[in-house]
Amino acid sequence: MIPTLSSSQEDQDSDTEMSDFKIPSPLKPGVLVTSTCASHLELIPSKPDTELLLHSLLTEYISPAHTLQRLSEAPTKTQLVKDTPVSDAEFTQGWIDASCFEIDGHAVRLTPASCLQLFKTIINIMYAVAGSESQWRNEGIGMDEVMDAIKEDGELDEWPTDALRAVVRGSWELKKDLDGSLGYSFNAPHAARWVGKHVLIANPDKSFTESEFLNVWKDNVSADCADLLDLKILDGFYTQSALGVVRYVHGSAAAEASSSAASSKKKKWHEKFAAGKKR
Repeated sequence: MIPTLSSSQEDQDSDTEMSDFKIPSPLKPGVLVTSTCASHLELIPSKPDTELLLHSLLTEYISPAHTLQRLSEAPTKTQLVKDTPVSDAEFTQGWIDASCFEIDGHAVRLTPASCLQLFKTIINIMYAVAGSESQWRNEGIGMDEVMDAIKEDGELDEWPTDALRAVVRGSWELKKDLDGSLGYSFNAPHAARWVGKHVLIANPDKSFTESEFLNVWKDNVSADCADLLDLKILDGFYTQSALGVVRYVHGSAAAEASSSAASSKKKKWHEKFAAGKKR
């Protein structure tokens, strides 16, 4: 049943006494009155996070000792490039950030814990084979040279070569020579940030005290990174409570948490100011 508005003389007389509110006349029984609103929804573009997309899509590779379940059902890298709504450059960076590689033509990703294990072993191998002041720490060397050093050592022979390459691509810094050739160099600040991020991702539900997190972080970096460990270089990957508790949170979520905290503080200040005026 549609409600109707009465147009009785009594009602009209009453309304005419209200100078600030006038009803259009004449109104007849059965007339449907509607209102319009000029408000609208604003569509704000959201940039997909390629790393998080790949984390959610791909099967984790733990180690050669663990059998991958239903690998044949995993997508190929070509399929992912086609189906992921990002640019080619964004996909390439996300592929590196998520430590992805292919096995038998199917895309998988290393677990964060596996990344940390491989990182430390690779760095120890490079120090043993190439020394501390060689080209791999300065100008950079080709990926094949890194793989040759790892092969010569033999400790990681059971691991897929592309898994080792994935760790080097993420944890080392890519350099382009004057002749256009690409090389990789071990950059301590870059490596420290990469390791800290993976410590957080490997413990997504853990609440660390600051000192506890710093100790775990230090245990997973090489010695020349130890003096560089500062939570500030992990901005965007963690939140820290007023009590100092450190937790993993990725990218936009960290920014939202920071924004929410700032907004909350602003509101409290505003309430205090208003309360002061009332006094």
